[in-house]
Amino acid sequence: MSELFVEIEKQVSRIGKEFQAAMDRFQHEGEQLDSFRLRADVLETESEVLVNIDLPGLTREQVQLSVANGVLTVKGERNIETPEQTVFSKRERYFGQFYRSFPLPENAAPKEISARLTNGVLEIRVPKTGTGNGEIPIG
Repeated sequence: MSELFVEIEKQVSRIGKEFQAAMDRFQHEGEQLDSFRLRADVLETESEVLVNIDLPGLTREQVQLSVANGVLTVKGERNIETPEQTVFSKRERYFGQFYRSFPLPENAAPKEISARLTNGVLEIRVPKTGTGNGEIPIG
């Protein structure tokens, strides 16, 4: 009788693993087709807006920043190269295009925005003193 329970337990475990693998593939296939959402913190003081965005593994050249009509936009793309005939047993890292917009306060000074990418964190500082549009270099 105990052998029967052991066999049932093995089958239930196998089904659980297959179900989890299918759910992982389903979830990440959707992320491949669409852009993924950047994780960001936005802090505001009397003198500035600070936006910190996690971008691990990306370079400055892979990220574009711009301001238009009072909206700060961050966009780019993360590509992961894999050899042909490779099958993932698990895929958790995000890849593909990303796009995120942040409305700025009316007194933001877009021409004075500074940005830097350090250790996988993009830090954007938006002073509050003026108006304008344009592209923003990442230092």
